Amino acid sequence: MEAERFFGFYIPSQTMWGQVFALLLSVIVGGVIGFERERRGQPAGLRTHALVCSGAALIAIVSQGYGNGLAGRIQDSPARVAANVVVGIGFLGAGAIVREGMSIRGLTTAASIWVVAAMGMAIGTSPRLGEVACICFVIVLTTLTLLNRFEQAMKLKGRFREMEISVNPGVLRPDRLLQILEEHHIGVLSFQLETQKSAQGEPVTQVRLRVRVPDDFDLVAFQQYMVNLSGMVSCMVEA
Repeated sequence: MEAERFFGFYIPSQTMWGQVFALLLSVIVGGVIGFERERRGQPAGLRTHALVCSGAALIAIVSQGYGNGLAGRIQDSPARVAANVVVGIGFLGAGAIVREGMSIRGLTTAASIWVVAAMGMAIGTSPRLGEVACICFVIVLTTLTLLNRFEQAMKLKGRFREMEISVNPGVLRPDRLLQILEEHHIGVLSFQLETQKSAQGEPVTQVRLRVRVPDDFDLVAFQQYMVNLSGMVSCMVEA
């Protein structure tokens, strides 16, 4: 009887309205998390998360039906049926991951798809586990919103780029170049210096850098600024 309690309310999970309640709750939980993802411009948004969560809840309900022999003569372990959700969600989450140059985007969205599927399975299994899913929902939503603001405040977020800059060391020293990058809020992760001779026999310092740029980084404006600097020979930035 305790398993049929949802925050103190009696929800008979094996009845029609109890199962409908589980499906509606899974749509709400998945939809809210999906809305947060869609608000940030992710391709897998409100509809995707709502469908994944409600689908996982339905599979959990059906797996219980198999386990209880409610599907006629077909009887199977509920754990065996529900375990396939984890495998299937892995393929769906992989589709949300995109590589852009040095950056990999969509990992958080893939993780959110995976966790809403887990919450949907918990909601569809029993009202008691539905309570746990709702608590997990609050934790996930807090993680996606508050920690995102924390990352922005600590400047942990950004995209990775490769830069190859050639300068005249007599006019533009490499330490001044690093200072310019810092003024543009570009974090330098690694750099290599190599001095060569130009076609005219003048020394040219080639600087290869791996940097982290802000999310609102304007590549065109930055390159225009760099090529107009005195002593700048060339500036190439990975798009």
